[in-house]
Amino acid sequence: MDITTEFLRDEVRSGFYIPTAIKQAWAVQLHILSEIDRICRKYNITYFADWGTLLGTIRHGGYVPWDDDLDICMKREDYNRFRQVADRELPKEFAIHDYERKDGHWLFLARVINRNQICFDKEHLDKYYNFPYIATVDIFVLDYLYKDEEQEQKRCEEVKYLLALADLIVQGNKTFSDMSLELGKVESMYHTTINPTLSSRDIGIRLYQIAEQQMARVPKEEADTIGQIFPWVLKGGRGLPKKYYEKTVRLPFEMTTMPVPAYYHLVLQNRYGDYFKVHKVWDGHDYPYFEGQRRNLQKEADFELPEFKFNKSMLRQRDAESDKSGSLKIISEECVAELDMMLTSVEGGVEGKLYDEVLAILPECQQLAIDLGTLIESVKGENNLCSAIVVSSLEQFCEALFGVYEILTAEADIKGDLLSKQLVNLRETFSVVVQEVSSQIIEKKEILFVTTGHKQWRGFESLYAAASAEAENDIYVVPVPLLWKNGYGQVTMTDDEIIAAVKSEAYPEYVKLTAWSSYSLELHHPDIIFIQDPYDGENGCLTIPSQFYAKNLQKYTEKLIYVPPYVVEEFGQRDTTALYNMKHYVTAPGVVCADNVIVQSEHMRKLYVDKLTEFAGGDTKAIWEEKLLALGLPVMDVEYADKKDSQDKRILFCLGCNDLSESEVDFVSKLQDKLAVFKANHDKLQVGICMYPADIEQWNMVDEENVVSRVVEAIKELSIEPWCFIVDVSQMDMIDIARDFDAYYGCSSPLVHMFNCEQKPVMLW
Repeated sequence: MDITTEFLRDEVRSGFYIPTAIKQAWAVQLHILSEIDRICRKYNITYFADWGTLLGTIRHGGYVPWDDDLDICMKREDYNRFRQVADRELPKEFAIHDYERKDGHWLFLARVINRNQICFDKEHLDKYYNFPYIATVDIFVLDYLYKDEEQEQKRCEEVKYLLALADLIVQGNKTFSDMSLELGKVESMYHTTINPTLSSRDIGIRLYQIAEQQMARVPKEEADTIGQIFPWVLKGGRGLPKKYYEKTVRLPFEMTTMPVPAYYHLVLQNRYGDYFKVHKVWDGHDYPYFEGQRRNLQKEADFELPEFKFNKSMLRQRDAESDKSGSLKIISEECVAELDMMLTSVEGGVEGKLYDEVLAILPECQQLAIDLGTLIESVKGENNLCSAIVVSSLEQFCEALFGVYEILTAEADIKGDLLSKQLVNLRETFSVVVQEVSSQIIEKKEILFVTTGHKQWRGFESLYAAASAEAENDIYVVPVPLLWKNGYGQVTMTDDEIIAAVKSEAYPEYVKLTAWSSYSLELHHPDIIFIQDPYDGENGCLTIPSQFYAKNLQKYTEKLIYVPPYVVEEFGQRDTTALYNMKHYVTAPGVVCADNVIVQSEHMRKLYVDKLTEFAGGDTKAIWEEKLLALGLPVMDVEYADKKDSQDKRILFCLGCNDLSESEVDFVSKLQDKLAVFKANHDKLQVGICMYPADIEQWNMVDEENVVSRVVEAIKELSIEPWCFIVDVSQMDMIDIARDFDAYYGCSSPLVHMFNCEQKPVMLW
């Protein structure tokens, strides 16, 4: 499983903030799934994405952003075959939890886990992305249902009776005589034996086994429907047509693919109704699931688990000034003052005709001017306009110094008038130096943007545009690499990997970048620093070069401003998942250490203040009230602004392989009818056609009528037209596709959700 630093970084999807901690849990789950998938491929076992994972696959192309678990399902026969081989095939540290193996697990599902206990061993952390907690993949079981409603109802009543009896016995709510009587009924009904002297748990297990046998008792050929009997059929559900689960297709899911039922649209429609309607309020298990593990561990541990905590020393002291002594501005002031003293000595020496002393001073004066120019170019950059202006004045000053030297070293008698004029010229050129150093270096406001990625840069664009509009500002953009660190905080990337991690080529061309390794904070000492990484060293597996931590940057600027790199969808007190995730990007060093924090709205400002006050104590509320600013700055998308150069409406027409199974009419005829409509209106439209998934082999998996080749040919023929073109969804970011078109027409795919997020028209065919 190829998990990258890009996958693990914080991200906003569908307006929801997903921190690295959740991404780590996802990564381990995907690792577990890869092992399950390997076994299933080896033994020709079929499984499907289920519940939130199925919804995420179709609607988001990956996890539902506010979900933190991974669910799959298997038909009973596949599940039994998987259980027969899983113990010997899974990695040795893995385990399977079910009602037989795990105390308290009275459920008819199996959990494949990566370890039986929380583990902080280096080998474990290295393997599982620094995630010490137990991660799971849940496997639900599908059984066939009776065609006859009365038979199904009778089966359900039997199962409920067995489960209720088991629960009473396990809980100790049955006397021995009553228990023996009830067990006798079960033995008679199912022609089996149960030893009443077994422990209550073992009797419970035996009854659950019998219940499971009843769930599995309907043969495939005698059923039209299939469903998860516990708990949904027991609660009155009637399952789904068994044909929905006869074939699978693999669709994109994060950086891998996920098998889903060929009738995935109808499955989701039956289960959720309008499943593209988003509901972010969480009502499932505790979120995130590993937080409960952490709490339990803390109860048992005799030490405090590491976690970022507030300390007032993190705040900038109001009466403390940063040390500018090593900055270019101070050095320039000192150099100019030193040059002024040297120049005065030159003038006094000439007046006293102490020419040898003057000749000794001139080279020192020239060298100091050269050194200052070299330093300025080194710090500001040779192509920087400020550097060019100041260095030009220093060069003229050096030429004037050389003019004095030439007169003093000439063989002819020194002409007083000529020397006096040259000294006047020398003083005038020095005045220009003083003026340019003052205006271009000392008085210039330097603004530094420390950005953590080209996508994150968008959060700075409006601020950058505003700062660039002011002529007195000298602006630097320093992209810093996102670094992988091990569980002990050590960066483990090679130098080449660190260089590549910056991805400077991905930034907009209009942004002039400065290499992070060459930017000296001490020499630059910028007046304002904008940052967007909240973590410093507190992220579980990612970091940036430590010199750019917020606490360190405090020492090198008078104003440190934190700007979240993303805009989230506004949320309230009922959105418990969104509120929980604020602990990662709000109660974090970047926010605490900054002098100001810019947030997107007054509502979010209040949420920040409340969260920080809860985190740091009620006596700190005034601090957060003062430093948080709700400026409502928009995120500019300059890359997108120049994309659309046509007045024609751009329609994305998306074909989904589920249509091959679900369409009630001939698919090719249906397609040709739609294409004819587009063709008839080609003078008003530009039509992009895509197939989802882009992998034709997946279409062939469900192609019962041998129509895929005809579909591909029809699309190729039409794409020759100037108004029609093919869009390869596997090669483009889906949000960019949604931004590039005016409307969506076609099948269920993650593109529907992307168009909805962009508030553009969507029509499913």
